[in-house]
Formats: sequence, structure tokens, C-alpha cells
Amino acid sequence: QEFIHLFDTLAAGQRVILTEEVHKVLNELMAFVQQDVESTSTTVIEPVAEAIVSGNTLQPSLDLAQISQQIASDHQYKQSNTANTDFDDDLLDIFLEEAEELLMGMDQDLNTWSKNGNDTAALNNLMRYLHTLKGGANMISAPFIGSIAHELESIYERVIRQQIATTPQLISIIRLVQDDVADRIQVIRTEKVDYPATATIKVLHNIQSLVEGTTLTASASEPLVEAFVKAIEEAQPLVEEPLSNIDRTIEAEAAAVESATAIEEPSVVDNTDVTVVEQLDTPSLVQEEAASLLSIVEETFLEEAEEILATTDGLLKQWTEQRSDRSVLLQLQRAAHSLKGGARMAENEPVGAIAYELETTFEQFAVHNFSSNVYDPLLQTAFEWLKQAIFKRDFSNYDGLKNSLASIDYVDVIAQLPTRVTQIDLLNAVPSFEFV
Repeated sequence: QEFIHLFDTLAAGQRVILTEEVHKVLNELMAFVQQDVESTSTTVIEPVAEAIVSGNTLQPSLDLAQISQQIASDHQYKQSNTANTDFDDDLLDIFLEEAEELLMGMDQDLNTWSKNGNDTAALNNLMRYLHTLKGGANMISAPFIGSIAHELESIYERVIRQQIATTPQLISIIRLVQDDVADRIQVIRTEKVDYPATATIKVLHNIQSLVEGTTLTASASEPLVEAFVKAIEEAQPLVEEPLSNIDRTIEAEAAAVESATAIEEPSVVDNTDVTVVEQLDTPSLVQEEAASLLSIVEETFLEEAEEILATTDGLLKQWTEQRSDRSVLLQLQRAAHSLKGGARMAENEPVGAIAYELETTFEQFAVHNFSSNVYDPLLQTAFEWLKQAIFKRDFSNYDGLKNSLASIDYVDVIAQLPTRVTQIDLLNAVPSFEFV
């Protein structure tokens, strides 16, 4: 409790004062963390079990400290050749902004799920967050974060299908991995590095075995961390050998080039020709890489947009039927926010602008407790316009739609239009993008 209080104080921007009593508590906490496997397992897991699995007092022991060390062992790859440090600054800023909100939502819904293991709504939200995070990570060329998000998304899907039982052990491991994702995003923010997730992916692949009380290795008696280090050492020659061969090949080719140069000196014209070719090839290569990246971004955005827009009709219908349900407004706001981020990454500015106006609209609806039906046709038409713009590249009446959304007045929050237009007619109307 003292540990949590310290973080609360820091978050509030207040000065932290460590008294002797606090020092004593923190020292006791540190000693507790460093205890043996048996002591750590029984002390950490049992309190969580009461909140989720009632009546089941015989839970398998789980060494969270060792699993945490296993996940943290990936830090050694930060300086490896496979770590990615090349990011587009504009895309990165958009990703980090969206990732921060996704992490907040993931944390909230994970807490909700931990209190009620049968809450499928929380699980669906977690899957959606992770799917969006995966798409964004792949867009900025952060495949290792994308891989972790993909594995977590698959685990939640298996939980929903009841292929994996909801237990305190499962939630504890997922919480460790989710914290690791947050740390990795912070590393990208501060160090601009996306490093391999070998150990983390291994934990997720074997999460069911871990939950059941077994280790990741074939030998149950072999400690988890030692087994992982041993596996890396055994695999090391496999990595070094090709690199050595490559180095030898490069050295041989360099020697051959030097020999040829010594025998036959090229003329000044030849050197000029080579320089010209290099100057012509380099911009061409850069353009090809940029086009390839944009193509991947657009493809990912189309896939993401199709899933998001498939849900918006139903959400709008819920809103028209139950305008006091603010959770629907939040879901609509999230949908618009995800479309905005994806559109900006795909360099589709008109779609990004309309999605931004929709996001702002739903946010203001919640702030003002807006329950009027005055703007229902406009909202429906806006989503229809997005479908046309994203999938058919039809941007007709973009300016008119944007101005209409920006001009929404939130003063008369309960005004209702006559029911000459039914909800069914409204939600199935043929899109036309003209406004008065």
C-alpha cells in the first residue's frame, strides 16, 4: 500500500518524502520479492484467486518473478542487428499518441476482466485495442511489438472460445506482458528502438503450460531462466556461422576488387559514369522503398477500417435507441479516433479530417449530455461518406460535410425532430452528401 501511495504522490506532481517508516516498508517489500520460489508463489497468487475463481483453493504455483525475469531478458537485444531503429517521424508521432490511449483502455479493461472473468465485453475491447496496436506497430515498422500484440489477441480469442480457462495465473502473466508492451512503447518513444521479443513470445506460446504449473522447458526440474540462457547459448553457433560466412565472402569480394583495380586502372570517364549511376540509383531506391512502405500502410488501414466501419452502424442504432448510454458514445469516439490515426498514417488527409470531426462530436455529446436527434442524419451520412472515401476514393462534398460537422451546436441538447423519418429509414438511407 505504501508503494502504491508513492506512485500516486508522484503522479499528482507532489514531493515525495521517504520517512524511516516508509524506508522500512520498502525494504521489507524488496526482501519479499527476493524470497524463494515457494514463498513468492503462495503469497502472490492466493489473494488474486479469491477475486476470480471462487471455491477453487488449489491453484497451481506460479513463479511470477522468474517469468518477469524471462520477459526482461529480451532487453539484451536492444543493441542487436535485428532491432529496428529506423522510423518515420511523422508516423511515429501518430502511433505514440494513439498507443498511449490504447494502453489506458487496455489497463482499464484488464482490471475489469480480472474482477469478473466472465466479462466478454472487456475481452472484446482488449482484442480490439490489441488489433489496433498491432496495425499501428506494423505501420511504423515495429514488428516485435506487433508480434506481441498478435499473440495476446490470439490468447483473448481462445479465452472467449473457452479454449483457455480464466484463472488468476493467466491474468497475472498477461499483466506482466502488457506491462512489457507499455515499456517497449516507452523505449520507442525515448530511444527509438523496437527490439526482438524472443522470450516474451515464448512465454505467450507456452502460457497454458505455465498456468497449469509447468515450465517452458522439457525438463520440469530445470529452472526457467537457466533453461532460457542455455537455449540461447546452444543457438548461438547457428547465428554466428552464417555471419562468419558472409564476412568471409565480403572480404573475398573486396580482395578481388582490389586486385582488379591494381591490374586495370579505370579512366576518369569510367569513374564519372559509376558516380552518375550511383546518384541515379539512390533516389530511385529511396522512392521504391517509400512507395512500398506506403502500400503496406494503406493495405493495413483498409483492413482496419473495414472492421471498424462494420460496427458503426450498430453503434449508431444503439445510440438512437438509448441516448443515455454514454458507453456507446465512447465506442463511437474510439472508432473515429482509430480511423483518424490510420488515415493519417496512410496519408489520406480528407478521411483523417472527417474522422477527427466525428471524434470531437461524440466527445462533446458526452460532455454536454447531448440527447437530441437533430444531427442523426448528419452522423449517418458522415459514416457513409467515410465508406465511400476509404474504399472507393470518392471524396465528393468533402468541404460541405466537414463544415457541417464543425458547425454542430451543442446548446439545445434535448431538442427532438418530428418522427416523420423513422430510425429504420434513417439508418438505411442512400448516402447523399449535400447539406442545407
